[in-house]
Amino acid sequence: MPTPLDHLQAHQLRFIYEVATPLTLQPNKGSALRGALLGALRGHFCVLPGPGGMAEQDSPLCAACTSASACPIAYLMANRDEAGALGRGQEVPHPYVVEPPLSRQTAYQPGERLEFGLTLFGNALHTFPYLLIAAQRMGEQGLGLGRERGRLALREIWQVNPIAGQQVRLFHHQRAMARMPSLAVTAAQVHEFAADLPSDSFTVRFLTPARLTAEGKLVQSGPPLSLLIHRLLERLWMLAAVYAAPEGDDEREAHIAELREWRVSWPQLLAEADKARMAGRGAGWQELERYSSRHDRKLEMGGLLGEARYVGDTSLLRELLAWGQITHVGKLAVAGNGWFEIDC
Repeated sequence: MPTPLDHLQAHQLRFIYEVATPLTLQPNKGSALRGALLGALRGHFCVLPGPGGMAEQDSPLCAACTSASACPIAYLMANRDEAGALGRGQEVPHPYVVEPPLSRQTAYQPGERLEFGLTLFGNALHTFPYLLIAAQRMGEQGLGLGRERGRLALREIWQVNPIAGQQVRLFHHQRAMARMPSLAVTAAQVHEFAADLPSDSFTVRFLTPARLTAEGKLVQSGPPLSLLIHRLLERLWMLAAVYAAPEGDDEREAHIAELREWRVSWPQLLAEADKARMAGRGAGWQELERYSSRHDRKLEMGGLLGEARYVGDTSLLRELLAWGQITHVGKLAVAGNGWFEIDC
């Protein structure tokens, strides 16, 4: 049965840097890398830079800017649902996620390598040339803790397609030209990958803290499969609505109708998830925080880490879980939280 996810694509990028001066990062590297990258993006391109060039998640300057509708910075930082697919008052998800380094290393010395991932969804592909320049600027400006920010040199950018087992180099520091990403993870590939997943049991391995809420409160154990699926449905629906919409008016209207029809199937999917039982204790809560210079205080970033194994007929849920490995799930997914893998 066709779904709005059939139009969704993901471009998975890997940024490789060489450390030039000593660098110290907080344990939650994703937030620092995202902030530095968006700060460089805004500082280089924005005609209305914020205080200190700091990136803001939902920039009030973008909202007030007359150029916002055509601006790639606003598209990444404060996008709007121009088509009205989400309904009035719905928050628009960002069109990317960061995949931070998973090692516990926080101190880097000159000559060492620092690598992180960034995935662009659907129509956000057009922002890649701006991100390339911002990635170079980020390294030159530096990032990290301490009075002297650590500086980096961007060496390479790769695009990877783990489902197809392919990769291509887009940028090398010794070459003048870069390539546009063209090795997208497609819905057809995700569908084929999901069909090979087991339908009677599987393990979700949370690689970064997953902040899932139920009734307005953070869930600190488990999580129940129905909650995980519910949050994935919401996230995928919003990403497909905003970043996988066709260009033409008629096609866009048909896409919105398809989105509404897909929501009708959610109760059945959630009922299937409810039937699955958790084997063992599930994932546990890990406290994590970071210091925000913009807010001048510590911010909580903790979430569920570890493994949760589920047993039961999950054949209808496999494609959602396969997509979730790419999109992440839960709060702060854009900064790297809620990144998980499916293990048989």
